[in-house]
Amino acid sequence: MIKVGEAARTVHEADILKRLAGSALAPRLVAGGEGILITERIAGAPEPPRAWTTAQARALGRLLRRLHDLPISSFVHAPIAADDRYRDGRIAAVRGECRRDARALTESSLALMPPATSEQLVLLHGDPWSGNVVWGASGPVLVDWEYARPGERAEDLAYLAALDELDAATLRGVLGGYGAGRELRMRVDAWRPLMACWCGSWLADRGEPDRGARLLAHAERLLAARAPGVSRGA
Repeated sequence: MIKVGEAARTVHEADILKRLAGSALAPRLVAGGEGILITERIAGAPEPPRAWTTAQARALGRLLRRLHDLPISSFVHAPIAADDRYRDGRIAAVRGECRRDARALTESSLALMPPATSEQLVLLHGDPWSGNVVWGASGPVLVDWEYARPGERAEDLAYLAALDELDAATLRGVLGGYGAGRELRMRVDAWRPLMACWCGSWLADRGEPDRGARLLAHAERLLAARAPGVSRGA
């Protein structure tokens, strides 16, 4: 597969794929440089979440767990704690990227953010949605690693749940395969409205207004389930 993109992103993705070599989490890197990336072609294709079986949902959960359990020292110079400084930085980043016409929705989502944890950050895929999951004969493989970064494990899981608007049964399958305990499930639930708001804003600002609006409406529904009376506002 040949991918053309921004120089910095293709260089970053090539570096991540080199470090993931042999993990079976990602396609094999053939060549990469500034503006171009060449990877092996995986025999398979993405599938919409509504077509996933429970076994597939659980397999994807196990894949994300394997990713998050990789030694973070292989990807960053020093371990980073998911402390208040990280949390505050993520809040500032998301607040700055969400749309002005969804300001109230963004602030309501941020108000439900869980407190910082004492855990170290893990390597996130950064864009784990159904379009980036290729289902092959040996199970799922994640593609498009340009947004991979250190982060809190709940972020990847909440991003997947929000962007694909996973139903309760499918999300249970993913979290079950992941081996998520009660605390992590609660953190995923808290992150979901913010991820829906963030993704909706991103899509709307990049020429997909209908999909963006649908995700912002999804964020409203998620918030209403947790904090009745919340609306998008201005």
